[in-house]
Amino acid sequence: MPALIPCLIDQNVASRKDKGTSKGLEYFNKYINICNYKYKEYYILKCDVKGFFSSINHDILKQKIEEENKR
Repeated sequence: MPALIPCLIDQNVASRKDKGTSKGLEYFNKYINICNYKYKEYYILKCDVKGFFSSINHDILKQKIEEENKR
């Protein structure tokens, strides 16, 4: 939904035009370089919460999207 695109952070590259894996790797490399410069030791967490979107209350989600579209 085009109206929601301005609400997304740039690092959200999934299923977006001119984004995707290559853009995600660019962000990954950028932040790895920042961490290497700033920190002696750090951790990176990559995760996917299985079933998260199917567990969202769709009525509430639709309401929030409609509210955002009215702005």
